Amino acid sequence: MSALLNEDERALRDAVRSFLDKKVAPLVADHERARTFPWELLPPLYDFGYVRGGVPESAGGDGLPMMMQAILMEEAGRCWGSLRTTLNVQGMVARVLGAAADAGQAERFLRPLLAGRRFGWFGLTEPDAGSDAGALRTTARRTGDGFVVNGGKLYITNALGCDFGILFARVVDDDGTDHGITGLLVDAAESRFGVHDIPHMPLRSTTSCELTFDDTLVPAGNVLGGLGGGLSLGMAAVNAGRLNMAMGAVGLSQACLEESTRASRGAMSAPWPSTTAASRPGARRPWRCSCTGAPGSWRSRRSSATSATPARPPSPRGPARSRSCTSARRCSATRPCAE
Repeated sequence: MSALLNEDERALRDAVRSFLDKKVAPLVADHERARTFPWELLPPLYDFGYVRGGVPESAGGDGLPMMMQAILMEEAGRCWGSLRTTLNVQGMVARVLGAAADAGQAERFLRPLLAGRRFGWFGLTEPDAGSDAGALRTTARRTGDGFVVNGGKLYITNALGCDFGILFARVVDDDGTDHGITGLLVDAAESRFGVHDIPHMPLRSTTSCELTFDDTLVPAGNVLGGLGGGLSLGMAAVNAGRLNMAMGAVGLSQACLEESTRASRGAMSAPWPSTTAASRPGARRPWRCSCTGAPGSWRSRRSSATSATPARPPSPRGPARSRSCTSARRCSATRPCAE
């Protein structure tokens, strides 16, 4: 890929790779083992363009080209899958806020997010609405002072570690009028809802959570954009997130290649434990005929198998499965050789 990068892109890749290798990689094993995540590492990473890169400069972001954003996510994936996942979700939240937040919402949510003081979850997926996001069933019923939310979300990344989130729900009136899917800002300090982790095997330093809303009140001023515009906002962020996941996979593949190359070079340079060919890993052990004990080889075994040999008496169970003697010198036994 280096041949496709310009000077600025190579400089970005080298700088962020150096930082990740020195500051983050040594921490990965301990955090994965303990199922913890070092949230304090995120603000320094934002200076490279993570999270801020997908937000326009007019909204307080860096407005990086997609190529540079892809490089950043590739390097994150090369270093640590849990880090790449966390950065991806924070970036998706930042994209939605950068596109739809008003001045008050930007002050409360977007600016603290870009500074690394607040962290958000992205609440779109439901048990019956995964790939078909338009089929979601979580509802937000309008009341005099806001919205009453009922429903649930599933597999919401890092919801346990975040203090607010973007919830996508279907806004309805008391008379049943459906205003469509709308984005709502849910602040944990003002709205009560349930959240618990779903145990999972990979990416152990992240949480994959189920959210439950039972008459949860969300203030009317927390609507992102207009009523019914939530699905387009959410899917725009999801499309960017898919690119980030793909680039993270490229980075992971690069790490696997580097590690396997390093291991193979180490194995080639290590001395053999013994000078005998049979003791070397993967070496073929000498073969001997069980009738005479004479040494043989694959080549002699193959060539002798084509020669005429005494036939085994017919068996009522079908043709015999034993082969002719394959020793380099012919066996003198009168019975057919079992080899």
